Amino acid sequence: MKNMAGYPTEAHDVATDGLGCFIFSLDMELAWGYYDKFVPGLFSPDGSREREAVRRLLSLFDEYEIPATWAVVGQLFYRSHKEAAFNPAEDWKGKYPLFERMYYENHPLLFAPDILEMLLTSKIRQEIGFHGHTHKVFDEETMSPERAKSEIQAWKDAAKPVNIEPKTVIFPRSRVGYFNLFRQSGFTCYRGLERYPAKVYYLPVVGRFFRRFHYYLTAVTFPSRYSAEVDPSGLVNLRFSRWLFGFNRRLEVWLDRFNLHTLRLQTLVQGVRKVAEEKKILHVFAHPCEFKTERDFQKPRFLLCHVANEVQKGRMVSTSMEQMAEKVKSISREQP
Repeated sequence: MKNMAGYPTEAHDVATDGLGCFIFSLDMELAWGYYDKFVPGLFSPDGSREREAVRRLLSLFDEYEIPATWAVVGQLFYRSHKEAAFNPAEDWKGKYPLFERMYYENHPLLFAPDILEMLLTSKIRQEIGFHGHTHKVFDEETMSPERAKSEIQAWKDAAKPVNIEPKTVIFPRSRVGYFNLFRQSGFTCYRGLERYPAKVYYLPVVGRFFRRFHYYLTAVTFPSRYSAEVDPSGLVNLRFSRWLFGFNRRLEVWLDRFNLHTLRLQTLVQGVRKVAEEKKILHVFAHPCEFKTERDFQKPRFLLCHVANEVQKGRMVSTSMEQMAEKVKSISREQP
């Protein structure tokens, strides 16, 4: 049985073992996240800005010893469309001509084995998780079980040459589904949504407006702190606490201009301290393409500096989603 958000009911919380936990996850999708709404100007023309963002984030994670989780779209493993397990353009049937042209031209925003190489050779081990093979949503009403299986298998086949066996799923566009299939395929955890305060947030049309408003509001309030959940399928639900850039971009640029780029992060920093005290989980996520200015990079540095301080005090650990799930599973087995 599922609730309105699509999550299994009857999930049970698992306490942590005496430390607060910090998780940073990133949706590594490049232009695949916009295959159905791509317009020029969303990204750099050649993908160079996005690659520089990945490089700088990895440098930051090395500096603060952060084992982040990077959820990668499977097509990014390939050098060209000729290597792809199946051609997503066959599904589009001429709907997205600009994107189709980019696909057949092997555009660097759609194929990025060089980025995978950066992730794999990082000083601090970075987890590489599943974000769909083509960024198609895992909606059980619109995606067939056969297509879901093929997406998972195609991703695994693409990752096999570099010895990656995924344990974490971050659902494209946060549309969750096929929990049992993912569990049977060897996955251990997923990034769930935070708990919304009312049913209206889950409605098809108006829910989107309420969720956007909710993102703007929670970007300046205390972030949610959670205990991990093990749902009936056996997967660990590691809900996110805050979308780092879930804020009105125009207002954020205005704040940055007046050297107020860390103002709205003050509550997030307080949340770090609270998590350390409460021995719960704080899970922040972002997209590498959202880091566009120098101020944008100063924001995670400001946050991670405070995380490192709590780690140094012995009150918190920084962990990947896979590592957290292993820990939760171990504790769950020990608890009655």
